Amino acid sequence: PKSIRPYRAGELMRLYRAARGTTAEAAVFLMGFLGLTINEARALDAADLIEGELHIRFLMKRITGERSPKLKTEYRARTIPLPDAMIDALLAVRVPGRALIRSGSGERASEAGISSAVARAQRRAGLPRLTNHQLRHSFSSWLDNAGCPEVIRLGLMGQSRREVRHRYSHAYEDVARDWLKRFWEAALAEADLAEASDRPTAPEHAIPR
Repeated sequence: PKSIRPYRAGELMRLYRAARGTTAEAAVFLMGFLGLTINEARALDAADLIEGELHIRFLMKRITGERSPKLKTEYRARTIPLPDAMIDALLAVRVPGRALIRSGSGERASEAGISSAVARAQRRAGLPRLTNHQLRHSFSSWLDNAGCPEVIRLGLMGQSRREVRHRYSHAYEDVARDWLKRFWEAALAEADLAEASDRPTAPEHAIPR
């Protein structure tokens, strides 16, 4: 299979900024910065954000289009504790009584509609095309490369390993929230640095003697 380089944190932030105001905004946030699958992200409603925590309890079924509580595995049901900046990002797109990812008409976005919106945002950001699943992989790769403990990464992504049974402890929540905060801040810093280096500098004017 063709080798794919996942986005770095700063590239994810560039994509997120390019997606602002479109269907892709919430999608990039949920898949790229929280590691959700597209059908976990599609199933989220405004009511799933409760007191600074995002509750993953439903899945959109690809064939039937049903919002179902039957997740792929028992480990997929999870609660993601969000740092303040990430709560603010979700509140910016949250509309009470609606899905978090909405089409232009305000309805729950389709998988095809999300993929198209993300692809357009990638072109605006000048980034190579990555699929929705590869956005999730970018999140996982950053955590791995930054030295995040495996139990935290697995718990955030809803992956099954024996040690993840402890993921709902208070200690887990504090550490998981801290790693998400680090990721968000690293993404902001890298994106701002890249954008600053791309800006043309003002020409120097000779000072008359």
